[in-house]
Amino acid sequence: MGWELLNTPMLWGLAGLALPLLAHLLTRKRFERVPWAAMQFLELERDARRRVRIEELQLILLRMLLVGLLVVALCRPAGSNGWLAQLLGEVETSRRDVVIIIDGSGSMGWRGGRQTPRAAAVQFAHRVLEELGPGDNVALIEARSNVRGVIDPPTVNHDVVRTALGRLPAPGGTADLPTAIRHAVSLLRETRNLRREILVLTDGQAQGWRADDGVLWDRLDDQLDSFPEATRPVIRVATPGEPRSISTPHFHVQPLEVSRTLLPLGLAVSIRATVHGHNNTETTNRRVSLEINGQRLSERTQSVSVPADGEAAVEFSYRLPAAGSHHLAVVLDEDPLPGDNRGEIVVTAVDALPVLLVDGAPHPDVTRSETFFAQAALTAAANQQPWVAGRVVSWDRLTANDFPTTGVIVLANVARPDPDWKRPLAEFVASGGGLLVTFGDRTDPAAWATWAKSTGLLPIRVGNTIQAAGDETGVRVDRESLTGSWMNRFASSRQGGFTEARFNRWWPLEPLTGPEPPRVAARLDNGQPLLVTGRKDRGHIAVWASSLDADWNTLPARPDYVSFLHEMVFALAGSQSTRTVAPGEPLLLPVDADFQHDQYVMVGPGGLRFDVQGTGTAPGRLARLNDTLLPGHYALVPRQLAQDGVGPAEHFVVTASPGESNLARLEEATRGQLTRGGRIDFVANHDELQEAIGESAPRTEFWYLVLLLLLGLLLGEVVMTRRMVRGGYRQEASPS
Repeated sequence: MGWELLNTPMLWGLAGLALPLLAHLLTRKRFERVPWAAMQFLELERDARRRVRIEELQLILLRMLLVGLLVVALCRPAGSNGWLAQLLGEVETSRRDVVIIIDGSGSMGWRGGRQTPRAAAVQFAHRVLEELGPGDNVALIEARSNVRGVIDPPTVNHDVVRTALGRLPAPGGTADLPTAIRHAVSLLRETRNLRREILVLTDGQAQGWRADDGVLWDRLDDQLDSFPEATRPVIRVATPGEPRSISTPHFHVQPLEVSRTLLPLGLAVSIRATVHGHNNTETTNRRVSLEINGQRLSERTQSVSVPADGEAAVEFSYRLPAAGSHHLAVVLDEDPLPGDNRGEIVVTAVDALPVLLVDGAPHPDVTRSETFFAQAALTAAANQQPWVAGRVVSWDRLTANDFPTTGVIVLANVARPDPDWKRPLAEFVASGGGLLVTFGDRTDPAAWATWAKSTGLLPIRVGNTIQAAGDETGVRVDRESLTGSWMNRFASSRQGGFTEARFNRWWPLEPLTGPEPPRVAARLDNGQPLLVTGRKDRGHIAVWASSLDADWNTLPARPDYVSFLHEMVFALAGSQSTRTVAPGEPLLLPVDADFQHDQYVMVGPGGLRFDVQGTGTAPGRLARLNDTLLPGHYALVPRQLAQDGVGPAEHFVVTASPGESNLARLEEATRGQLTRGGRIDFVANHDELQEAIGESAPRTEFWYLVLLLLLGLLLGEVVMTRRMVRGGYRQEASPS
């Protein structure tokens, strides 16, 4: 029989073996030597003293044994496959702590068989629950991109687990199975039963195993090795349901691309979708439809020809009917894997984007002011709907009250930023506002450097001296540098375009380095940065090296000046409409100071309802939802309207991973790598699982037997001590 100690740190208690001996030496009776003539009793005294010493030695050894048995009991000895385990019966050896992991990825929704892998996994889990004993603890984990503990910690109430299995949301997104297993191992560290098991129910897809992440699997091995052998969790993986044919053709929509995520009302948005085919052996025609806010536009349905194992693009154009956020979806007709037949995104339309132009060089003659050309470019013509609501304020009249009422702030040739702007401007950008800084002849680089260091808002360091072109003709913009999402629209070489403008003077800009470095969106043809963009929290920041007026360049005289400024301010304000996030990222919405979060509810995929939080203070107050594990459409609606299913909504989208469309299963070599060292055991079906459970060695703890032995010996110690004490009294009394 093999045995081991489950609580080895308690072995330090063996140092207590010295206590009985130490106590004996300190309390040993000191006899006084007295001359005595009755030498006939000498031999009798020697025999009595010899007997007392032997009994004292026996008592010391017994007490040391008691201390040792107590330490052994505290170390929780356990054994397996022995006569003692059989003698104790199966009650103690059969109790289990079980963690069930359900794969929640989109591939579990495959409909090409009799039932989906998710349905088969849930059915499998119910069968496992039926076979557990009443004393077994069960936990339930759902493995998605972020692991979710459904029943955590483990419970003996199996009905609670059954109910949770029936309420699992539809499959979607990816699964991080190694992280889910590590979470399960952490749960089992806090349990008490010797038999600790983890059951992973998945579809065999290779995507979720992250087999190439050696560091992640090494950490799992370290976790398992930290357990005593008797309590080391056993990890089994089952793929319930019939084998899935990965050769069945299916298609998915890749993440959508739109011309703008924030656009003025009346401007059409372009939506580009790419349809990818899997296992289609020939060119296949697929119907693609456009949905706006859940309404399918049948008149916008198109047919796209997808080549064999290839992809094809389709494009839609739509003019949004009203201001606000809008949920856009490009939808394929149903196929065996429905979770990837939709591409979704949210765009926001505004009546007019509020832009605050802070003039750092005001002039009595407005035509000579720094912001004259910019204001004119952003002003709509008569009888036209304005795209931008521009307002000019002199730099010395700017107050903190101006920040919350705008979407983009332009600091044009401001000599030095006011220290009073520091906090409100930082809060403005953090909450999603856009900031454009343009330099000119009044710029004080030292003041800007100090301010930038204290706020962290600028993505650049500005040089100490103004740079000038070598001749009067100036330098042009390097067309090859215009590679950004919106700057590339100005890369054409047409007459009078953006790249035809001449720049005579500019401030040298040095982009900062860091984990999220800024991007040089435009360079001059001499290599100098002209436009540098970056992010700060939820806001966008841009720095323009030249002037905004015609003093240092000829751009205001070019036809592209108007469109350039419009694209610039809408790109900077685009963070305000960032409603499309990856799974696990929070959904954030700037709200007013009087926003009452308990009066709103977030309606997610499948009609699930989530409570939202209200965080921060004005002007950076946000409505927030952290629970975004499920891909799909989310809508923030007033709670009283959510019950009726109608009313205004703020739209959001949590994107799905295109990787889930790859149904390739684990290869045998990869499976062998994962099972190395007995780390994981793959089972084909329920019968094989039961066989594996039956073959596992039962383990029994013996600590209570050690305690029983300890109590028996303790009783013997008491009897022995009383006998010795009484025997000593008789010896003292016998001479008299």
